[in-house]
Amino acid sequence: MTTSSNLHVVLGGTGAAGRTLVNELAHLGHRVRAVSRSNRGGWPAGVEWRAADLTNLESLRAVLADASVIYMAAQPPYHRWPEEFPALIENVLLALPSPDTRLVMVDNLYAYGPVTGPIHEGLPAVATDRKGKVRAKVADRLLTAHRAGQARVVIGRASSFFGPGVEASVADLNFFRKAAAGKAVQWPARLDRLHSLSFIEDYARGLAILGTHERALGRVWHVPTDVPLTGRRWIELVAREGGVPARPGVLPKALIRIAGLFSPVAREFGEMFYEFEEAYVLDGSAFALNFSFQPTPNEQAVRRTLTSLHAQEHTRGTNPRPAIH
Repeated sequence: MTTSSNLHVVLGGTGAAGRTLVNELAHLGHRVRAVSRSNRGGWPAGVEWRAADLTNLESLRAVLADASVIYMAAQPPYHRWPEEFPALIENVLLALPSPDTRLVMVDNLYAYGPVTGPIHEGLPAVATDRKGKVRAKVADRLLTAHRAGQARVVIGRASSFFGPGVEASVADLNFFRKAAAGKAVQWPARLDRLHSLSFIEDYARGLAILGTHERALGRVWHVPTDVPLTGRRWIELVAREGGVPARPGVLPKALIRIAGLFSPVAREFGEMFYEFEEAYVLDGSAFALNFSFQPTPNEQAVRRTLTSLHAQEHTRGTNPRPAIH
């Protein structure tokens, strides 16, 4: 059973996941409201934008009052998760208009900590780092709320993003700019370990499915990715699409430690280096089986990312990048 006429509200609508999700929901014909502190514009036709401060309960209640499905894509600054994330989730739960409201949590794989073998939904949440522990705490709180009848919750998890509009990720737009231009690109820790990356448009498709299917509720799902590639192969794939030789390199942990002395974000990233020291492979088979979901092939996803980047930079009047082959 799907929902098609009710209001879908995306909290954090200007972030990469939030904006892509807004676009996907609008494409599917849903009524959509994007919520953020500031309005960057460029919304699809029919999308309503509203300003809200998610730390202010009354502000949050005002934008959620008529929502049927809420997608929690907002998050505090990376280095402030332990201090701010749990309180933000409590505010969202308190602001729900009804216990029947569906709440879809945008999540990652941090809660599991280091894993040997494929990362599936049955793994325990045993992370010991700061960000992993807070992600586990948030997920537990949400699922507890679901069991208590406070909300109808589902959690959709992804690996690190890539794709149009993605910033601040290991394979963000800067990674694509460099690799497609034949510049040296550094990959954390090791180039020879398999690593799943989540194409942002696939993840948005998956979240939309979770928000509109009754049988998805009450559990964690991993939105599928295409086959994992090594860091070297990811760089080579982008370079090939840019028509240039690849120049892969390694970003050593020691360098991140030094950067962490001056940058809170770099310090936090250093905690996640384990993701790149061994294979880091997302298992999305349960989602794929239950919802007949096929992820975009890596080659197509990379090509679409570069096409989007090229169009974006042309619009801004920056130097055009190499043609996409």
